[in-house]
Amino acid sequence: MVNVQTEILIRRRRDDVADYAANPDNAPGAVRILAAGGAVHGAND
Repeated sequence: MVNVQTEILIRRRRDDVADYAANPDNAPGAVRILAAGGAVHGAND
């Protein structure tokens, strides 16, 4: 058995992250960005 734990720091307000995550139109872009090790940017950049 292998146990894996990861942690990520998202430097956005919790409400901004929730709004982004709740919008299904953002899913493909978020997956691509996170897979590349980048950050998800929002309207407050």
